Amino acid sequence: LAVGDTVKVEGSLDTGTITATKIELMDHNDGGGDMDTIGGQITAIAADGLSIQNGMGSFQVVITVDTVFENFASLDDLAIGDTVKVEGSLDTGTITATKIELENHGGGGGGGHH
Repeated sequence: LAVGDTVKVEGSLDTGTITATKIELMDHNDGGGDMDTIGGQITAIAADGLSIQNGMGSFQVVITVDTVFENFASLDDLAIGDTVKVEGSLDTGTITATKIELENHGGGGGGGHH
């Protein structure tokens, strides 16, 4: 690894520190454009996006008609505290999502409906 490399980190987040279980060097020469991947816990949910928090700070996630949802059907299936992985185009704290993957429900509970 070198300064300036982009990495994907998976692990547990606790008070701003990620205990990494996996670190992957991202390849910018894959021809796929300049896509970014960030993960974090949901701190707010709105009709057009999410706010997530991870060890690097807070991010606004913009959802478009082209955003793909993985492991959930709609924003109604998400809750504050859920962990998501977002792929898209990151620009100064805002990521326009091409894909959002629900990694785990943070709230626990019995899986019932409201």
